[in-house]
Amino acid sequence: MSLNEIGSAQRPYFADLDQCVNVQMLCLAEEAGEAVQAYRQWAGLARRHDATRENVGEELADVVIVAAHAAHLLAIDLDDAVHRKLLKIESRRMLQEPRTEVDPLDWQ
Repeated sequence: MSLNEIGSAQRPYFADLDQCVNVQMLCLAEEAGEAVQAYRQWAGLARRHDATRENVGEELADVVIVAAHAAHLLAIDLDDAVHRKLLKIESRRMLQEPRTEVDPLDWQ
């Protein structure tokens, strides 16, 4: 399923488009905060340490879903926007010194 398909599959909360977009943007900030909180709990950086990798994944999925829906409401082709952004990031990397690669699977 593409990001555009995810965004279009969500139902708007309100009939007014501006109100829908406002709510989605606030929800995006909220979901991002929840993802950070889950990560901190999983990584041992918070008082509570009860989150799992799966919890972090669920919260990151919420961020993607809400962002995709916001993009859909704003008539933004998110698949294309992500592709263009990745190309821009890659072009910057070619100008930088190589870094040591880190395997995210080592973070356990």
